[in-house]
Amino acid sequence: LYVKLERFTAKFKHKIICVSDFDYKAAIEQKICDKKKLTVIHNGIEEPKFKNKTEAKKIISDIINHDYNIDYNHNNSILLGSIGNLYKNKGFGFLVNATKVLLDNNVNVKTIIIGEGSERKELENWITQLRLKKHVFLLGRIDNAKELLKAFDVYICSSTKEGLSYTLIEAMMAELPIIATSVGGNKELISHDESGLIVPPENTNDIANSVISLLDSKEISGALAHKARGRALSHFAISRMVKETKNLYDSTVIVRDREAIS
Repeated sequence: LYVKLERFTAKFKHKIICVSDFDYKAAIEQKICDKKKLTVIHNGIEEPKFKNKTEAKKIISDIINHDYNIDYNHNNSILLGSIGNLYKNKGFGFLVNATKVLLDNNVNVKTIIIGEGSERKELENWITQLRLKKHVFLLGRIDNAKELLKAFDVYICSSTKEGLSYTLIEAMMAELPIIATSVGGNKELISHDESGLIVPPENTNDIANSVISLLDSKEISGALAHKARGRALSHFAISRMVKETKNLYDSTVIVRDREAIS
């Protein structure tokens, strides 16, 4: 249905902006329109005002203590974090499974997932079944959650489907070591072993092993995080997106005016 609607509405559009090369190729494969109508302009964002690590961790601790009514303590724990709606395509079940694998291998981690959605009940039940209630926390929707990114020691995007993730760009700007699945535009954001680690989707063990490899070398994880920040600031800034979008509109108007004159 969506493909048919895209094909129909494309007839009335002069240009269609794809936010990733992945979407551009998908549009061509699905025969949405003549590829002359398609152009790629990657998402861009303004750099968030991040809380420092200590402040961000305290805010998260206070939320957990309040919502879960427990004496939460993250001392000596590695904080894995992810932000996204609790939908199936975010793959959070695989992140929960990876947490279990890490704990079974004596890696002291806690996993924080910020977001709300239809999969909450299923995820809560699964966390209970795996006896992870003291290790995996669903914090729900938090205003300006991006400001808390520096609380995390590792950011994980476990999605099974993705466009060009704003949250992943924000994690890059926060200079975090990142693990992301090889779906959608993720590989356009993160270059494997250069600005983060890319793993196959729906693969619990690869997520867990990647966490271990990042923890084994602070030098390597720090270098990946530094490269990720540099790439985000240079390639995915809002100023670049606005400039490219304006240029596209301007060039389209000129072409239309010429066609009208002729």
